[in-house]
Amino acid sequence: MIDPQTPLKYQIQEPKINAEDKSPAIFLIHGYGSHMDDLFAFAPYLSDKHTIIALEAPFSMGPDSYAWYAFEYDEYGGLQANNVQAMEVIACLIVNIKNLCRDHALEENDLTLLGFSQGAILSWAIALQQPNFIRRVVALSGYINSDFVEKIQPEFLVYAAHGINDLVIPIEKARSSIAVLCEKYPNIHYQEYEDGHSVSQENFTHLLDWLGATDL
Repeated sequence: MIDPQTPLKYQIQEPKINAEDKSPAIFLIHGYGSHMDDLFAFAPYLSDKHTIIALEAPFSMGPDSYAWYAFEYDEYGGLQANNVQAMEVIACLIVNIKNLCRDHALEENDLTLLGFSQGAILSWAIALQQPNFIRRVVALSGYINSDFVEKIQPEFLVYAAHGINDLVIPIEKARSSIAVLCEKYPNIHYQEYEDGHSVSQENFTHLLDWLGATDL
């Protein structure tokens, strides 16, 4: 069990411009078995006017290996998310993001979540649970877990990408939960790549272009 008020470890890169004003922010949410330094490698390539914060999951799996929530085998031998733990950590992430906005003078009307794998699943859940809280979501190699949300009505901007050859989260999960929304919600940009469970240079270049095009 995790208390929603539990402070999470994080890395921060301060904005290089407009330092006197509240800055927009990009929160980086890593995947299962990873750590905050992983996605923080993106920070030098992101906008200079944003505060970049990489959060670290609370559950240790070993040296430099952390999880946001556990997986369990169901009666058919398939892996299923521990939904109770996942909902607790979603609440914890929301509290931490709001506290960081206060502590670092962040512009609460311009927040972006950038998540990979388990972090992408959580990014979708946070934005869908908190309407008008998150302006943009970058969801890499993830999908929408309907167990985590009551209503799938994405009114925020989304860049979602998935590898066709992903063996960890099969492409079908992204197609059935994200790609199907594109016709109804033009604010969702979904793209597939000849990748596995990873972010190719082409994908990274496209997401940077998308971030630049959707900056305020």
